[in-house]
Amino acid sequence: MPDPIEELQNFNQQGLHVNPLSASEVRRRGDRMRRRNTALAAVGGIAAAVIVIATPLAVVANHDTDSSPSLPPASQPTPSTDQTAWLQKIPAGFPLAEGLSGGESPGHLPGSGPAVADLTFCGVSTWSATSDAPVKAVDFDGVAFRGESEDSRSRVLSLYVDDTAAQRALDAIRAGVEACPQDPNGSGAPLVLDVVPADLAADDSIVFTQQSQMDVGLLADLTVFQVARVGNALYVATQYTSAGGQQVVDAEVQRMAGLSAAVLSDMSIFAAAPGS
Repeated sequence: MPDPIEELQNFNQQGLHVNPLSASEVRRRGDRMRRRNTALAAVGGIAAAVIVIATPLAVVANHDTDSSPSLPPASQPTPSTDQTAWLQKIPAGFPLAEGLSGGESPGHLPGSGPAVADLTFCGVSTWSATSDAPVKAVDFDGVAFRGESEDSRSRVLSLYVDDTAAQRALDAIRAGVEACPQDPNGSGAPLVLDVVPADLAADDSIVFTQQSQMDVGLLADLTVFQVARVGNALYVATQYTSAGGQQVVDAEVQRMAGLSAAVLSDMSIFAAAPGS
């Protein structure tokens, strides 16, 4: 194979004069070109690597700009605009006396209301249908019945601005009973209060008894109390008999539950209902 260096020394193109370079100079320039090409190749590889690395970062950066489409915000629960239309008046003809007297006509309570319209235990007023304390009622009605023997019954239905206020009224009664297991009464025999396990058809309820402690182990003058809340309505009923003791309590609690069942069912009109 001919030596390229010798060919370059003898090269002449169409009579043009050429000043040939020495072999050492050609080799020196060739080495310099190879070194330059090697350096450029290395720099090109680094630049390519930088571009590969930088591209994802640029993509991420572009997502943060305002020009890129943004993801929709996480869905939030939409607050309900429905409000509860609580009745503020007891409807005319509401059957509060239903089942009260076993067929006899009950008397209608006057505006102030006797007996059951106010509950006081251990000298502390816990509930009243006719005053602002502890919770003001926006409307109330009541009926009472007295039999030929020493027994009587009464009912009061009171309405509150909403179910929260009605619950506060019930809670006040419950707290008053629990805080007064025995009432000195100030006159006569002391009174014994006791909560009775019972489940009335209502949003919340309490059934309790009050009896006179005549002697050790001797109780008389039983009054059974029913307090039931349905929506913003509070039903407070009493049933009195001169006898006392556990057997009488069991019988009267069951009897009273039957007499009140129809009224508690009718109270569904006071339950929570969405309105505009």
